[in-house]
Amino acid sequence: MQVSDIPTKNWQLDLNNAGKIVAGYDDIQQCIAIILRTRKGEDPLRPDFGSDIWKWLDKPISASIPNMKREIIQALQSYEPRITIQKIVHEMDITEGKSNIIFGITYKTGENYTGTFQYHLKQDTRPLALSASYLPDAFLYFIEMSLQGGEVTPASPQNGFLSINEMMKWVHQFWGNLGNWYLLIQENKVIVYINTQLGASGKLTVTSVTSELHAPFPERYDLINYNIIFKKDGRRIAPWNSEGFQTENEALNFVSQQYKDYGKWILKDNYLVLIASEPLDGCTLEINLLTKGAFSSDFNEDFEI
Repeated sequence: MQVSDIPTKNWQLDLNNAGKIVAGYDDIQQCIAIILRTRKGEDPLRPDFGSDIWKWLDKPISASIPNMKREIIQALQSYEPRITIQKIVHEMDITEGKSNIIFGITYKTGENYTGTFQYHLKQDTRPLALSASYLPDAFLYFIEMSLQGGEVTPASPQNGFLSINEMMKWVHQFWGNLGNWYLLIQENKVIVYINTQLGASGKLTVTSVTSELHAPFPERYDLINYNIIFKKDGRRIAPWNSEGFQTENEALNFVSQQYKDYGKWILKDNYLVLIASEPLDGCTLEINLLTKGAFSSDFNEDFEI
C-alpha cells in the first residue's frame, strides 16, 4: 500500500497487525488506547502525554474511581480533540483475588457518530511503586535505587546533594526514563512509579545526613600505610586492619564493609567522611601513618567487640 492510497488524513499504523493501518473509527479507538495506557513521563518528547490514572490504584475505591474518571477525561480532552466524552461508567471484576476495573467510555465525534471504548485496568498491570522518606532539615542527601536485585545506573554522585530539590533535578535527568517521579513535600517523601517492563521488585533509599564525622588523609610516602582509628566512647571499634591501607579507596572499602552500621562512608576531597541520619555521639575518627611491618601501639588500646 502506498501513502497515496490512503483516503483519509487521519490514520496510523495498526499496532496489532504489522503492515496494516487503521483509519476513521479504528484510528480513534487506537488513539484512545495509546493515551490511556501511557503513563505521563514515558514519552520523553512529550512528558505530559498520557494519563496519571495509575496514581490512584492503591487508594480507597470511594476516592480512586472518581479520580480515575477525571484522569481519563483530562487525558482524552488534551490529546484526542476529535471526540467529546458523553459518559463514563465502571464495573469491578474480581477474579482469583485480583480486582480489575473496567471503564466504559461513551463519546461522540465531530460527525456526530457515537462510539464506545472499554478500558480494562488490571491490578497485575499496575506499576511498581517505590517510596522513601527524607528529613527536610538535613544538610546533605544521598539516593540509591535497585531493581530486580541490581543497582540502577548511573549511580548517583558520591558526594551527594546539598538539597532535596537538587537531588530531584538529578533524578529526573538521569533516572527519569525508569518511571514517574514525585516529590511529596508535605509528607517528606519521594515516590517513583517504575515502568512495568523494568521489573516487579526494587528498593529506593534516601539518606538524609544530619551528622558527620571526618578525618583528613595525611601525606603518605612509600612503605607507609594509612592507619584508620575509629572509636566509640574512647574504645577502638573492632575489627581493624593492623597492616593499614596503601590507598584511600582501600580504606574506604574496608570501613564501608566493617562499619556500615554507623552510617555511609565516602571520600570527599582529601577526607574520609562518615555521614549518618542519627547522632554520632561518642564517635571519633583519626587517620595516621603506619610503617609496613612495624608493631602498632594500637594493640595496647582498649577495643570493643
